[in-house]
Amino acid sequence: MKKPSKLTTLLLTVAFGLSGAVIGSLADRYLKIWPFAEISSNQIQGELNLKQIRPYLKNLADYINYPLTPNTRLSTNDLLRMITILNQKYNHLASILEVNPPKEGDRALTLLNFKDSFRHETTINAAGRYELQFPFKLYRYQITNVSSKKQTAPLLYNQIIWNSVNGLLESAGLSHIENETTRALAIWRFISENRYHDSPAMLRKPKAHDLLEFLSVFGYGHCDEAARALAQMAEELGLKSRVWFLNGHVVAEVYADGRWIMLDSDQQFYFYAPGNPQHIYSVDELSKGESNSGKSDPFESSCSLSGLKEYPESYKAIFRSTDDNEHKKRGTITHAIEIVLRPEESVNFCNYNWGKVFTGGFSAKVVPKYYNGYFEYHLSPMDLHKLNPHIQITREQNGVILANSSDEPGAVSIDFSYPFPILGGAVLGTWAGKSPLEMTLADDENRLKSNFKYYPGQALDISGFFSGVRIRPTYRYTILIRVPPKSNLFLRETFCVRSDFQFAELSLWKPSPGKNRANLRVEKGTRLEDFNLSIYYE
Repeated sequence: MKKPSKLTTLLLTVAFGLSGAVIGSLADRYLKIWPFAEISSNQIQGELNLKQIRPYLKNLADYINYPLTPNTRLSTNDLLRMITILNQKYNHLASILEVNPPKEGDRALTLLNFKDSFRHETTINAAGRYELQFPFKLYRYQITNVSSKKQTAPLLYNQIIWNSVNGLLESAGLSHIENETTRALAIWRFISENRYHDSPAMLRKPKAHDLLEFLSVFGYGHCDEAARALAQMAEELGLKSRVWFLNGHVVAEVYADGRWIMLDSDQQFYFYAPGNPQHIYSVDELSKGESNSGKSDPFESSCSLSGLKEYPESYKAIFRSTDDNEHKKRGTITHAIEIVLRPEESVNFCNYNWGKVFTGGFSAKVVPKYYNGYFEYHLSPMDLHKLNPHIQITREQNGVILANSSDEPGAVSIDFSYPFPILGGAVLGTWAGKSPLEMTLADDENRLKSNFKYYPGQALDISGFFSGVRIRPTYRYTILIRVPPKSNLFLRETFCVRSDFQFAELSLWKPSPGKNRANLRVEKGTRLEDFNLSIYYE
């Protein structure tokens, strides 16, 4: 196996902050991924330019499925995006190795993909009962629609009903707290404990400041996202709120028991009058630097969930700088995250990730904690849309025939729409035809379109189409299948599409070993008997 070139080491050092020795060791042990054009030493003397390293970047782009065509002009942004994708692969590899170290002879590249097989399997019955007979570290739970119609999938959860605002507030015990100050503090604690501070995934409104997107889909953000989420939740629970933009920090205020109180859910602090914890200070009181007791420091008495004993001095100074302090509107609320499955379609949630993460406008970030899952769709004639009148769709015993009787090319399309950001995937299965299956993937919202050729006996990785470094991710996309003139195309029943997604820890159901009962939430009009629920673990 080739050693990493000097340029490879340089790029990975920039991307991961690793030393050359560590990268070389990692490559020797796990990452047999160096079939790239080697760069001679004289090519990296002095200033690098894209023209010199173009052969390397082309091979690298091919390995990581970065969309390039022969005529693509490489830019610095392309280089940064490829570094980000490598970063994601390394991030996944490191997390997998902690619980699943490779054995001698294992194919190294399988570590860079999702784990699709486990030693043990069990089912969850209609009463929610299940039994896990062995201790486990990795698991995946699958919900499959076995009915003949499209339906909303049941929800598996531990305590928090994370897919609707009303369910979240009720299950978190926030809806029936009578005292307004106590209710506001409970909201502050919930937001603080169910997110962590990191660069936000979304930059474009309204999803950038949506309560369920923030808590259930991504789970991280800056002070802006945390403050807006607290304010949104307070309004839903009958409390007036506002969001304060200070000089370098954002906090929320809630109107409780006749006065405004400041609650910092990002730094996880609030401040109160000495000896009177129910008298919580407002932004104005903190900005004026005068406490209720006449002392000069209103930051003296505080409550913190962050583990810090004292509020950072830099944040105190932000409050005291009042020239540009202003309050603005809170964000938006999606009232439900609805997982709708077509017949034979399944959704899989995993307690690990395989590097599929949306970094948005912060392309150099490494998200420290997230999970991946995937939807698996199996071909059905009822989902195919004819794009030309001369295309005939016929269901056969083992698949679907697409017949084109015209002298012109034809096509059919399949639409995909999911409540989670899609960040990767694959087309699997077989077909009968004289040439490779030609497909086009289109994301109209992001104005993206890519062409693929699918060869028999191979899985087509379409992850390169779903970029993790755009302003917004893909939630809906379309696959166009092209049918040549005067020909038939037979898609076998094994033909399926996998769509990888990202989700937050709040949405992860955590099963327990032994005999247990799962919490199940079924939407009105849906029968639990129409779904198979399985757990795969080891």
